Amino acid sequence: MAALLAAAIAVIAWGADRGLGIADEGVYLLAARYPMEIEQNVSAVFDYTGAIFRLVGYDPAMFRLAGLAAIMLSALAFWIGFQKLLLIMFPGARHAQHVRLNSLLFIQLGGILYYQWAFATPNYYTLTAIALNLFAGFVMWALARETSASGNAQTTSFFGIAGLALGSGVFVRFTSAVLVLGCLFALLWYWPGVGRLRRIRLLLTVGLGMIVWSGFHFIAVQGPVRQWEMFTHGWKLYQAIGTHSPEAKIFAYPRDLFVLAWSAFLIFWPCHLMVAAALLVLRLAGPGSRTLAILRPSVVATLAFAVAAVLSWGVGADVLTSRLPALASATGVSAYLSFYGAWILLLIAIYALFAMQSAGARRACDPAAMQCRGLVLFLLGLPIAGSVGTANPLYNVISFYAVPWFGLVFLLGVALIARYRVRPALLLGVMAVMGGVTCSQVVQGSVQTPSQVSTGLQLQAIPTEVGFPAHWMKLDRTSHTLIEQLRTAAARSGFKPGDDIVAVSYLPGLVYAMGGRSPGHPTFLLGTPGYLAYSKIAMGFAEKARLRTALVLLDLDADDGDLRLLLGSAGLPFPSGYDEVAEVTAGDKTYRLFKPNQ
Repeated sequence: MAALLAAAIAVIAWGADRGLGIADEGVYLLAARYPMEIEQNVSAVFDYTGAIFRLVGYDPAMFRLAGLAAIMLSALAFWIGFQKLLLIMFPGARHAQHVRLNSLLFIQLGGILYYQWAFATPNYYTLTAIALNLFAGFVMWALARETSASGNAQTTSFFGIAGLALGSGVFVRFTSAVLVLGCLFALLWYWPGVGRLRRIRLLLTVGLGMIVWSGFHFIAVQGPVRQWEMFTHGWKLYQAIGTHSPEAKIFAYPRDLFVLAWSAFLIFWPCHLMVAAALLVLRLAGPGSRTLAILRPSVVATLAFAVAAVLSWGVGADVLTSRLPALASATGVSAYLSFYGAWILLLIAIYALFAMQSAGARRACDPAAMQCRGLVLFLLGLPIAGSVGTANPLYNVISFYAVPWFGLVFLLGVALIARYRVRPALLLGVMAVMGGVTCSQVVQGSVQTPSQVSTGLQLQAIPTEVGFPAHWMKLDRTSHTLIEQLRTAAARSGFKPGDDIVAVSYLPGLVYAMGGRSPGHPTFLLGTPGYLAYSKIAMGFAEKARLRTALVLLDLDADDGDLRLLLGSAGLPFPSGYDEVAEVTAGDKTYRLFKPNQ
């Protein structure tokens, strides 16, 4: 497990200075470099990532490594709380070999699953994952203290710290923060030994922590009146696209969850058939039945885990194939996205099989083990809550928040060992299979199929200056040539680093690489009526004087009707008032750079 984790971290670090995405990653870099250009937003994420970017001297590689360090530290905080609570719930697990070390390594692997697409530049997914991990870790640590000594002050303090973490999440993605709070309600509801008044005090302490963080934000980042004004502008902006409306998402999210669960079930469907057959035998076979002896839960569990391990081979061994849309299940979800949920479903099915044995066949339940139900719901719900608030389907982004699910897998394994005498080797086998697939997806996936980068990271090898101040990144030859030619042409036209470039459509990475800034908003999009409406509003945030002097960078025809509507809405006389200064073909696209001729 340690070797898998070390290999994956080494590859992530090796790729930190390689590749540069033109689209989403360009937004994350450009907005973090100039957070004042995206004040009109439903999130303050770029104020926070901008502070990190500034701390590392605006070095993109160090910015990525800072994100990796933050993810791993937050996973460490999660593990501290998790293992303290786990060992109180199941005291016998203390005597298991290397239980703390194994859980630490396994949970850290869950943390770096974030990088299976090499999507390394810190963004709102990163900060949401960090806030979620910290929140869960301190909540579990607090409950461990509360279970040991009810009513102690340390429990209250830890709930307050959890509130600080959740408070930061409110300003990154408020929808996720609200649902995470709902997960806490579910946990405390099922947690025995916490009375009603005590529960209310602890929830109020979380609320106090959130208020303290809000106070810090309003003092250090942006005042409450200005924050609300910018939020309302940002809400109007993103609603213009048409894919972010609450009316659409209220139906889309449940559908996404069902599709993810069904896809996860299909991955190990033979195992579920085995468990269903065993459950049927438990119901129908009489005492002393030979069939009952053959299909006893321990045998079925061993066979099911063995079959699941074999079925897992394809997901881990051939990463490229596992990601092909054509090979997705009937649900349309590729196996590598639902693989981790598949193991959770299988472990829950196995647990249910053991739980339906006769009372004499299982160990008497320790009262602390009854807390398992609330913790399972808590850990199961956190990644779902973290995924809400994006235009993407939930199953596409849920792996960014995999730490609680890896903790849940370990919890279910320990519960099977402690309550039903399952061999520890089975849990170690599950961890080895999941860890191996995770490492393979991170290593092969990030190197061979990095998100929004045209080639694998191994071909991103040509040193290229990007950004302002300039730093060296390694890019593929096509991207290197494109950036160099555009930057040279811009310089001949009088462009200086830090000057404005209006780039259409969705080219923030090129603006960043050329050392420019985008007036009013990091990016402008065309292609749908919603994108045009969005871009008109976004361009309206810019100062007219800056727009009039900005270069215009296009990856579409200069006579495009929507382009004229967009630039005309800002009073720009395009194309008559501009001269073309460069035309560069890269791959299947042609990029044109224009300067004002007045």
